[in-house]
Amino acid sequence: YLSINQYTTRNDRYVLPVKKNYKSKVNGITHTYSSTGETVYIEPNSIILLNNELESLWADELEEVQQILKRLTSYVNDYSLHIKFNLDLLTKLDFIFSKATYGVNHHCCIPEFGNDIRMIDARHPLIDEEKVVSNDIILNQKRMMIITGSNTGGKTVTLKMVGLLSLMALTGIPVTASSFSIPLFKSIYCDLSDEQSIEQSLSTFSSHMSKVATILKDCNQDSLVILDEIGNGTDPIEGASLAQAILLSLIGKHSFTFTSTHFNQIKTFANEHDEILSASVSFDINQMIPTYHLILNSSGQSYAIEIADHLGFQHQLIEDAKKFKDELTPDYEKLMDKLSEKNEELNLISEELNKKSDYLKELELTLNNQRIQLDKDKQNVLNQAHIEANKLIDETKLKIEQLVFDLKSSGLKQHIINQTKQSLNDMSFSEPKVSYKQTHDLKIGDHVKVISMNKEADITSIDKNHMITINLNGLSVKIHENEVEYLHPKTKIKNVESIKKQSINKKGHYEINIIGERYNDAMNIVSKFLDDAILLGYPSVRIVHGMGTGALRNGVHQLLEKNKHVINYRDGGPNEGGLGATLVYFK
Repeated sequence: YLSINQYTTRNDRYVLPVKKNYKSKVNGITHTYSSTGETVYIEPNSIILLNNELESLWADELEEVQQILKRLTSYVNDYSLHIKFNLDLLTKLDFIFSKATYGVNHHCCIPEFGNDIRMIDARHPLIDEEKVVSNDIILNQKRMMIITGSNTGGKTVTLKMVGLLSLMALTGIPVTASSFSIPLFKSIYCDLSDEQSIEQSLSTFSSHMSKVATILKDCNQDSLVILDEIGNGTDPIEGASLAQAILLSLIGKHSFTFTSTHFNQIKTFANEHDEILSASVSFDINQMIPTYHLILNSSGQSYAIEIADHLGFQHQLIEDAKKFKDELTPDYEKLMDKLSEKNEELNLISEELNKKSDYLKELELTLNNQRIQLDKDKQNVLNQAHIEANKLIDETKLKIEQLVFDLKSSGLKQHIINQTKQSLNDMSFSEPKVSYKQTHDLKIGDHVKVISMNKEADITSIDKNHMITINLNGLSVKIHENEVEYLHPKTKIKNVESIKKQSINKKGHYEINIIGERYNDAMNIVSKFLDDAILLGYPSVRIVHGMGTGALRNGVHQLLEKNKHVINYRDGGPNEGGLGATLVYFK
């Protein structure tokens, strides 16, 4: 009879899912049907009493739970004051840490309090940080700022920013600026929105004036007053006149005031009062877009006709508007407009020049860093080259030492040997110490003295970059012309005693290196090397074969044993290559 072979529950009572066709076969209480109507959920008569008992037990359980909760609540109530105190304390701590976190995440500064308003690099806290434009708001020894300029140029945003940042500072929240200082205001009043009161049957102008009247009644020297488009919404002449009277009243109350306007009368009013600072939001007339930059000590135009032209108004309509404006505008206002326009153009040019100046400074800094790095790299390369050259000369000196040792038996005079060693030492690189300024026009053959060595030599060639080549005891050395002192012109060059070592170097080698050669090739090379050395008259030679497995060393020794011209051979000493070299002596 069942749709599925399993019980279920309905209305917290156990039931059976019975097929609709068999509901008469199961005696019990019908609770409900399935969504399709094919299944009937029936509580069999046999378990009604059990379900009733179960419900009674659930009721008992719920009552017990309520008793437990009531008892626990009474325990908590004994500590309610402590819990409430801790909750209030945690709330305050959470608020403090939230403010600190906000300050860090949004690059804020800690506000200070003084007698003037000073907001440097101030940013509206609710505008995207990647899009917001920062501005400086400074009221130093003045208590009122009137902002003028184009529509959608940022006047209202600037006013809201001043109010928001001031409220943040007064509530201990870090402000979105690099430096911030305001008086400790006791009240902040504002009239910003364009609202009508239908309930009180007030127009836009009446609604604003109602708010302004309340502000004038309550504000004082410890107040901040923010008024947007003061005097707007009525006859321009009457609105401007009323706005001037309101501003004059606020000056008398010594309240800090920020307001915006499009009225030329108020612009003139601001220029005539020392207590008022004029400011304007700049407008790029070439691209017809606002820059949102606030410029202090300046007045701006509304550019209403120009903006309408940019928005697609018919050309004739724009021309008529310009004509009407020219007829209605007094001469002094025309002059003011021209001055304002020129001032904005100059401000845009100044901003562009500042940007280019900053770019050039960055470029100059980058180029200087690159030049310094190039100089370092150049010096590192030169130092490395000098180290390599000196290393090569040191290695050559070691070889010459060995050669001199081998040539001593040939009767070579000691002073010639010493001269040769000194010439090699002179070839080592050292930073030139030029202390002599060459005044003589040097020529090939001139006899000069090398200042650093106190030795005389003859010039053999004149090179580029003030470099010369001299014959120093039979060796050619290239030095700077300022390193020699002119003695006398060319004379008959005396014969210089030749060094036997030089003639030997021209005819053959006094040592050979076979490291890395195959065994058979190495033996052929050594055999030919020995024949050449004997033919050239070497008293001794050195064969460098390395340690390795010892195969090359053993092969060389076997060749030497068979050569009848070899009177003796031995392993190299500590400075002669050790077991990696063999010194050979001929008859």
